[in-house]
Amino acid sequence: MNLLAAAAVALLAQGGDLVDRLEHKDPEIRAIAARLAGKERNTSTVGRLVRLLRDEVPAVSGEARTALHSITARDFPRPEEWDAWWEKEGRTAFPETTVTEDTVRRIVEETYDKKGLDMERRIRDARGDVRMMAAVMAVALILFLGVMIYFTGHVSAKIKGWRELVAKAEIYIKQGQELTERTDKIAAELEARKVEVMTFFSKLREENENEIERYADILGKNLENKVREDLLSLRQKAEKELEQTVAGYKAELETIRLQALSESRERR
Repeated sequence: MNLLAAAAVALLAQGGDLVDRLEHKDPEIRAIAARLAGKERNTSTVGRLVRLLRDEVPAVSGEARTALHSITARDFPRPEEWDAWWEKEGRTAFPETTVTEDTVRRIVEETYDKKGLDMERRIRDARGDVRMMAAVMAVALILFLGVMIYFTGHVSAKIKGWRELVAKAEIYIKQGQELTERTDKIAAELEARKVEVMTFFSKLREENENEIERYADILGKNLENKVREDLLSLRQKAEKELEQTVAGYKAELETIRLQALSESRERR
């Protein structure tokens, strides 16, 4: 954000205030503004300095000529020659860029709306994926729990083990719920970051379109990468926990099945 603020300050420094002073009704202010434009080599003021060569106050036209020489490295003796140079090549080489507050606000709003809608869609999709994963985990646990009940229902001695399995299943379901809550918290933090981004953009006044789009793209990519990394981490953790849970239940199920078969054979 510091880099963006510096760019905005620089744009304001070479923008509207200096242009307004070049057209001020006070000739002394016009002369000072022309001198400042030449000292700063402000290329956006070249067209106005050419027009000031015809100013009725000699001090103003003299400062305008000096500033033009400093900025363009050219020196024509007559205003007519400056006019001809401006129409032929100066207008292209030194364009007059005037960015109004309405233009900046419109560009910011259009860029933010586009990025904001895309970001909201990604957040909704990510939240749905995580919740679906949690639901799948819960269904898988319930299925394994049903299998455990089926095999242990005929063995009264295994009731204690079945209760422990039920407790474990409840723990994993609770962990799935906690995972969903953490995902919702991440989504809320991203929403807060969007508000911060919008607040910062609203403070920019005279920044041109290319700067706004470039920095908005950088912010959008950073947020997108953050969302992707968080979701990948959560997904990997969930998949790992699910694999561990399934493997544990398979091992316990196999042990119970073998014990049940053994006891059945001994009774025969």
